[in-house]
Amino acid sequence: MKRLLVWLFKCAAALGGIAFIACVAVLLVNQGDDALNPRVAAFLKRERMLVPETQNAYFHVLGLGAAPGEDAHAAGRRWAAAVAGTQALKLAGKEATWPPAPRTVPKLPALCEPERASCMRWLKEHSDVAGKVLRENQQLVARYRALHDYPRYEEVADVKMLSHPMLPYLPLLTAHRLFLLDVAFRLTENQAEAALADLRNDIAFGRRLLAGSNSIVHKAVASAHVARGVLFASDVMRSTRNAGTLAEVLGPLTDGERRQGSALRGEMALAVATLDPSRTDTEAWGLEGDSLDTLLLKYLFQYHATLNLLYSGYYAPAVAIDALPATQFETAAAAARAAEPDVRNWRVIYNPIGKLVVAPNLVPGLIELIARLHDLDALVRLVGLQAEIVGKGIGDGAVGTFVASSSAVNPYSGKPFAWDGKSRQIYFAPHHRYLKDRKIGGVAGRVSVALSE
Repeated sequence: MKRLLVWLFKCAAALGGIAFIACVAVLLVNQGDDALNPRVAAFLKRERMLVPETQNAYFHVLGLGAAPGEDAHAAGRRWAAAVAGTQALKLAGKEATWPPAPRTVPKLPALCEPERASCMRWLKEHSDVAGKVLRENQQLVARYRALHDYPRYEEVADVKMLSHPMLPYLPLLTAHRLFLLDVAFRLTENQAEAALADLRNDIAFGRRLLAGSNSIVHKAVASAHVARGVLFASDVMRSTRNAGTLAEVLGPLTDGERRQGSALRGEMALAVATLDPSRTDTEAWGLEGDSLDTLLLKYLFQYHATLNLLYSGYYAPAVAIDALPATQFETAAAAARAAEPDVRNWRVIYNPIGKLVVAPNLVPGLIELIARLHDLDALVRLVGLQAEIVGKGIGDGAVGTFVASSSAVNPYSGKPFAWDGKSRQIYFAPHHRYLKDRKIGGVAGRVSVALSE
């Protein structure tokens, strides 16, 4: 028994020694950080449009939820300044509380969501509800419509913390639904010309919103905004022949609208600021004091190595794919996914926190977001084709031939959109779940728009 205990003690000592040597080896390997890839610094340089604040609809969007009677643009500027001041205090390691965003908006029933169901059909069945809701929210609809008067839009928030409050998107989404309902209501009240002009201006504003977005989240919100407006336009065209007003804003997305270069740079810049080891606060990491997690970050996390990994493994490939036309998207995306960094081997011994924890959690599905914008481009083109068909009064028997010869093509294939004569729908197959999951037009795996009720 004594010999067994001695043997077990020796084994434990040997294992402890091996573990100690392994720990020392890991610490020695992690003593130095990589040099920062110069391409990272070059990538982070973003060109601002430098829109004067008084002309920038961004601040009006921030203030959409301000209290009744307040100036929305002024309220948005005040909140943006308060958030910037709070962030500066937090970055300096001081106690500060984020200011509450202006969010005085009503809770609405499920009305006017064209990505889910026809607004025009809903209005016919619930005109009394619609009238009541619009009367109660006239000021918010007018406040939203004022966005159309701003000549430019640029997201200018300088976000350096993951705890930074989300921009107040709820008022924008709520007000947009109310505005579309108002357009639908006026179309039934013999105000078609003015209502369609408002809808045209709204889609144009949505495209400015899209082009001026400088963050991934903002770009996604803008994409949803444009998609809702365009699908509503498609809904309207099924009951009116006056499509000429809308056709001018339903052309293919421009590079500035579709591509995500500025948003990708903004996201990477947030990672750079968040991970900066010189920061005195630990809030961004969710850490406190000298906890074990803090020690692991101190000895097993390399700042420059992690940034290099984020750039070369995720952001640079995404930027390259973003620059390609949709016809090359699937091939390029598959190659990029296959080449994503594999840290499941012995090399994870260097910078293990950065490789296993930080990098994967700071990459918000970049390639999928590019697919979402290609889908939006396809949707706008598809509804633009619908406007052309409706505007020219092309009958069912000639639609297939017209679609086949039209210059409006599916960006993914570079070929004409598909025509289903039986259901009287033109359609395409989306690549991102945002449109896939909604089964727009009633058929899974495609986005379809009908030419009439």
